Amino acid sequence: MTALIRLTCIAGLISLTAVFSAFHVLFDWLSHFRMQYVVLLFAVTVIAVFRHQRTSVLILSTCLVFHATTVYSSLRALNQATAAKSNTLKVMTSNVWANNSDYDGYVDYVQTVNPDVIVIQEYTTAWDDALTTQLVQYPHTLRYPEENPFGIAVFSKYPLTDGRAFLVSRNTTPSIDVTVDVNGTALKILGTHPLPPVSLVTHHLRNEHLEALAEFIRYESGPTIVMGDLNITPWSQPFQHLVARAGLLDGRRGHGVLPTWPSWFYPLQIPIDHILVKPSITVTELENSEALKSDHRSLSATVNF
Repeated sequence: MTALIRLTCIAGLISLTAVFSAFHVLFDWLSHFRMQYVVLLFAVTVIAVFRHQRTSVLILSTCLVFHATTVYSSLRALNQATAAKSNTLKVMTSNVWANNSDYDGYVDYVQTVNPDVIVIQEYTTAWDDALTTQLVQYPHTLRYPEENPFGIAVFSKYPLTDGRAFLVSRNTTPSIDVTVDVNGTALKILGTHPLPPVSLVTHHLRNEHLEALAEFIRYESGPTIVMGDLNITPWSQPFQHLVARAGLLDGRRGHGVLPTWPSWFYPLQIPIDHILVKPSITVTELENSEALKSDHRSLSATVNF
């Protein structure tokens, strides 16, 4: 037990370097597993208390408070304006996984959730062939299939009055920008899927993508939703810079962690799929799906605006 306590103390101190997540990919990786840190640190702190290891208790409890406070502050509900809002919409983001061929399973899930608008990532031509023939209740689409993990599409029950696929910054992946006509109200929806930070280069490119995205929607005054697999958790500095700079609210606030990846191993799951909204939009419900044979869980929200 003493060895476990000492190792956890060392790991806990290392985990504090997550505060430098904007500067290096290794610190960024460390920033994503806050819930796992909280569970581990709490358990080992209890053991250290019973074994009367005061120095270890001090180290462990300091690390525990740091991570628990970070998680709580990112997820606590905010007081939003309660003025009457005339439109209610259900939206969903799904990374379906390019190698996944369970098209029928996904269609069945869509029919169960019955969202009004869906943003789909890792959208290949095979997924395009399957969904355009089966999701007939979504007559309004903008689709950009790719033979790689970065195709993207929007399916909507409501008319799209404007839309395009574009690059928010150089050397990045396609995003989709659409305007949805919801009973006469224009709702901007931006679907995006930055590169995963698996190296120094892709860490920089993901951050560049998020910075450009923030500038793109910073001055949007109307109701706006950003959805997609952002390859980042709420506890990483580039995410925090995105929501602050763009004037967005994290849809998870008041609704819980709702982890989405990797779907196949719950103990390590982290929330990297997101629904972010401008303050004029209220997220009243948020839920994640089962795995659906993808490596991501889908995330759906009911919004009022």
